[in-house]
Amino acid sequence: MLTLTLTLTRTLTLTPTLTLTLTLTKAELKTTLKEVGDLEAASTAHAASLKKQQAAAAQELKRLQAERQAVAVANGERQRFFEEKGRQLEAEEAEVAALGAPLEGRESCLKMVQAELAAAQQSAQKLATAATAAEETRKKREAEAASLTGKNKGRVSALRMQIESEASVALQQQKYVALLGGRLAEDSP
Repeated sequence: MLTLTLTLTRTLTLTPTLTLTLTLTKAELKTTLKEVGDLEAASTAHAASLKKQQAAAAQELKRLQAERQAVAVANGERQRFFEEKGRQLEAEEAEVAALGAPLEGRESCLKMVQAELAAAQQSAQKLATAATAAEETRKKREAEAASLTGKNKGRVSALRMQIESEASVALQQQKYVALLGGRLAEDSP
């Protein structure tokens, strides 16, 4: 917070104009300091809100990544299971063919295994689509957070420039009041 103090080391007899100028300057300084405080509070609140949003987005991303990993593991297990059952089926078919006895229902078993594979692949496709959508959502939220950060930096920069400008004006006014006070002291016998 910016604090300015005006101290006069001499007692001066102030003219009405000088008194009015001093009063207006003090009022302007008080208003400026209040506005600076309000702007700093708003900036702090905005930064806290942005930090909460970023933390929530990061948490969501972690959850989605864990879910995506679990889906990939489940899909891998299903694929291994299918391959193992496929090898078993091939071995059994070779054994039956070697014996020369026709296997009744062989086609129905094959269709059943193919149906299970199709269902597993369809489930994997749905989960991959959901993971892609979640990744897009994460990227969108990340872009929104970056946009908010950029806007906040611009606002903070503009506020700093305004504060510096108003502080400079207040300093110039204090110098002017001191100069008038000095002149008044010189003019007084």
